[in-house]
Amino acid sequence: MYRDQHLFSKGSEQLTQAHDLTQELIRVEDSLGQQDRLGVILTTHGEILNRRGQIKISGHNIPGDSRTTLDKQQRAVRIFRQLEQTTSGPLRDLTLRKLMETLISMADTLETLELYEESQAAIQVAQGIGIRETTQAVEEFLCL
Repeated sequence: MYRDQHLFSKGSEQLTQAHDLTQELIRVEDSLGQQDRLGVILTTHGEILNRRGQIKISGHNIPGDSRTTLDKQQRAVRIFRQLEQTTSGPLRDLTLRKLMETLISMADTLETLELYEESQAAIQVAQGIGIRETTQAVEEFLCL
């Protein structure tokens, strides 16, 4: 158990460093690729914090990690929503997939925080994106 906690802590530190470096590179006018990387880093870091929060250390959970996780995941959702508006074609599909993954991960965090209605809302938004994209792909296929 100590080894798992150590690995999660080390991974969390590395992702924090990656986030800080990426954040320094990003300005409002910077490339979409950098924004995308930041969204992925935030999502991954959130998942690690969420998993670490589920591990008990000496019988105690780490409550602050779940709040930090939620903040990072909400920020990632905002980034992917912005990218959704400014990209098209295959890159947009990839962005929507990342947005859905982040929403699902965020739903897990919300459940950890016992915010069940918010968790269900995040799942419904992710499902709505999936349905919308599937419908659009079928329509495009039939028009070919």
